[in-house]
Amino acid sequence: MRTETLAIVFTDIKGYTAATSSQTHVQNARLLKSIAKIVVPIVKAFDGRVVKTIGDAYMLVFRSPTDAVRCSLAIQDRLHQENQGKSENDGTHVRIACNVGEVRVHRGDVFGEPVNIASRIETVTPADEVYISEAMWLTMNRSDLSLERVGEYDLKGIPEPVTVYRARRFADASDDPEQRKKALPFGGKQIALWQRQQWVRRANLGAWIFAVVGLTFAAYLRYRPESDYSAIVQAAKAAVEQNNPTDAIARAGEIPPSAVQERTLVRRYRRQAAQQLYERGEIDTARSEIDALLGEDARDADALLLRGLLLAKKDDLRGAIQALNDALKLNPALSTKPELIPVVVKGYNDPATRKAADAFVEAYVRDQAVPALTRLMQTSQERSVRMTAAARLEKLGAGQEVDWVLLALDDLKSTSCKTKKLAIQRLIAEGDERAVGPLMKLGETKNCVSQVALKAAETIMGK
Repeated sequence: MRTETLAIVFTDIKGYTAATSSQTHVQNARLLKSIAKIVVPIVKAFDGRVVKTIGDAYMLVFRSPTDAVRCSLAIQDRLHQENQGKSENDGTHVRIACNVGEVRVHRGDVFGEPVNIASRIETVTPADEVYISEAMWLTMNRSDLSLERVGEYDLKGIPEPVTVYRARRFADASDDPEQRKKALPFGGKQIALWQRQQWVRRANLGAWIFAVVGLTFAAYLRYRPESDYSAIVQAAKAAVEQNNPTDAIARAGEIPPSAVQERTLVRRYRRQAAQQLYERGEIDTARSEIDALLGEDARDADALLLRGLLLAKKDDLRGAIQALNDALKLNPALSTKPELIPVVVKGYNDPATRKAADAFVEAYVRDQAVPALTRLMQTSQERSVRMTAAARLEKLGAGQEVDWVLLALDDLKSTSCKTKKLAIQRLIAEGDERAVGPLMKLGETKNCVSQVALKAAETIMGK
């Protein structure tokens, strides 16, 4: 691990999560591939590097803060060109946020407070805009870049307010709405520079031939060809087998969205890595990877199941049971997973989720739940929990596990007259002589069910 001062850039598509819910896998892959075709060449042209992608989001790094901002403006102008002729809903609208600072670099990934700040700034950046931190504004060359102060933001997880600047949109200066719509939002200067660089490269192709041999190896190390991504898949698999989930996730992040087949293959190892993190108790890290997986494919049943387990660890039982329901609707075979039962038991213990937990047992884990429900019925201190568990056991055909006499005798201690009367009715129905003594004792004291208790005792003795 080493430290470097780098400019960090985050990009994110507006409304991507909502869009994926109505897209097929093929449509989603086509969208991500089209974004990669725009973003990656521009990033390379400005000497940047794609650190990783999480669904639609890109994390980029640059050695020059100025190049980072130039690249961001070029991306926005290029996307504006792609959106011409499309409706507002069909266009691709991206928010971009930048920060600079000393970061830790390990196995190609980048960590540290500057990364967190850039990520948080991205959450307050509007679509089609470029926001930068004050640190970026102070360190970059501002001579030919038009920027303006937005204000201070209290960002989640950042102790001090962060001053944010935005790149001024040239298109906004026009009074003509149609002209504003057609004009490149950031003036087109940076995209012209990128296009000019492309033209120069083509025009001087002959001069570059000699240098290609030396550059090819360096480019291979930095940007692996798609044919080599299978090696990264195997590296992620090996990391999981060695119980190194963090490394597995980092290696998987090296595969770009354009390598659709390899990205699909490596999902299995990303899920296994998240499972390992969950088992270690690294809940937040596991949750981050699961959210990324579901951002790419909201119908990933295994990832939904893991999300349910993670939410249960955070005591969000309503969300946990909903996620497990969604997972088993997609893949009922997951109902054999033993990890489901502890979540169900927690659900029974919470009045807010007891009904949902009971419905989940009925729908998916009937036989598997019997031992756990029996223990819950025998050990819970809450009457409502005991009775719900007992009722479910009886519906599951495991009524032999329920001692209704003991449950009813316990209910005789209740302060509720209604509960006592229901208990007496159950004792009469059971006709067990163990109830006679407690009923006689209850009848000898002055209370709302004294006479009923004495009659019930007589009825049982007469049977």
